[in-house]
Amino acid sequence: FSQGAAWTWTVAMESPDVFHCAAPLSGWIPRSHNDSTHVARLADQNVNLFVATGETDSYFNPERVGEYVELAKGAGVNVEFQTFDAGHELTDDYAAAVREWLQSELE
Repeated sequence: FSQGAAWTWTVAMESPDVFHCAAPLSGWIPRSHNDSTHVARLADQNVNLFVATGETDSYFNPERVGEYVELAKGAGVNVEFQTFDAGHELTDDYAAAVREWLQSELE
């Protein structure tokens, strides 16, 4: 979540062969990896993403996070993008959606 999302994006792009899926939540792609070449590594290894943010998140609003989603989709990554009735916080609904997605990915 938040800065952890930056690590999630980065580590998944650096070692996509290690991941089946990743869930960067309410965060960003660092400038060093914010390009189609890095993001395409996820598609090359079929890494699925669950990307989400709060509708009123003042740090990572849906428009900003949506740009990362579009970058990933444009590179061929399978992305599920959701927004939640939340600010920069992990609500019960938000956490439940992440758990549900992770469980479906692990089946």
